[in-house]
Amino acid sequence: MKCLAYLPTQDGQATKAGLEAVSYAKKCGADVVALAVGSLNADGGAGSAGASKVLHVSQELQDEAQIARAVSEAAKAEGASLVVAPHNHVGRAVAPRVAVRLGAGMVPGVTGLIEGSTVKRNVFSGKAMAHVSVDSEVKVITTTPNAFGVEGGGAEAAVESFAPEVGEASLKVTGFKASSSDGSVPLPEAVRVVSAGRGLKGPEHW
Repeated sequence: MKCLAYLPTQDGQATKAGLEAVSYAKKCGADVVALAVGSLNADGGAGSAGASKVLHVSQELQDEAQIARAVSEAAKAEGASLVVAPHNHVGRAVAPRVAVRLGAGMVPGVTGLIEGSTVKRNVFSGKAMAHVSVDSEVKVITTTPNAFGVEGGGAEAAVESFAPEVGEASLKVTGFKASSSDGSVPLPEAVRVVSAGRGLKGPEHW
């Protein structure tokens, strides 16, 4: 099985959610090709997570519709029968567009490995589980953050330039400023979140 994994990057390195998507595909027994858009240092860490190759789109794309076109073209070029993306704000916007372009069935926010044509996902705010069957030839899924982790140990992946036709942007970006994490863990990637009310005044009272 050939899989294309969409690999979001930040400051040239793959995000944790992106590496989880690559690792998920590898756990499913797929030959994984990752697609990275924008700046990329070496393979961005995709090889260690299980990717054998990284297709690199050097153009900075902020429009999810353009990213979806790039993912679709890469999936077609690689003959992928499975497309995986992280279930974050970008993945949730990109994956449905990719599914339409590929005529694929889609399952969002999966929490289990795909077995044949069936995959598990949480429903009713995590109070129940559904086993969803997807019978289409090509399948598109998004992986729930922190549900699978990243299994390292792979070799560095080969990086190839990829220049798909992404068309005109459907939105105009007038300004963009990326916030610096300063070494802290982004909230969506946190394994555990501790919340306290204003009555505690400060973290020293937690």
